Amino acid sequence: MLPALVLAALVAPPAAAQRRAPQVQAGVALSFGAIVAGSRAGQVTVTPDGDVRCAGVQCLSGARAGDFYVTGPKDYAVAVTVAPTILRATGGATLGVRITPSATTLLLLGGRRQTRFTVGGTLSIGANQPAGDYRGAYLVVLDYL
Repeated sequence: MLPALVLAALVAPPAAAQRRAPQVQAGVALSFGAIVAGSRAGQVTVTPDGDVRCAGVQCLSGARAGDFYVTGPKDYAVAVTVAPTILRATGGATLGVRITPSATTLLLLGGRRQTRFTVGGTLSIGANQPAGDYRGAYLVVLDYL
């Protein structure tokens, strides 16, 4: 079994001097769940909506999309960028992950109201991938447009 969990790491870079940086709060962590790999390569895709598709591997349970909550000035547009990452097991084995946000641009609601966006991703699993608990972090950058 290959349980793979992606934990979120956030960075909100400083915006222009006259604007306060958007405040970001992580909600539920993106998870690819428990997976059984085989003798051929495969992929697990979790869409930002939470749909799960497995190709070449058996998905058991626990897969889910992740989400984030952003607050900032009303009607300000924020660009969302997410970098690809690598998951690592304690034995050194790795898995590549491409993270997909539900939106690349957000229009903030303003005040204390939170603007929500979700993330999914595609996990690439090699043939005869070693079993393990694969974990990693990914970078989400929000920047005013």
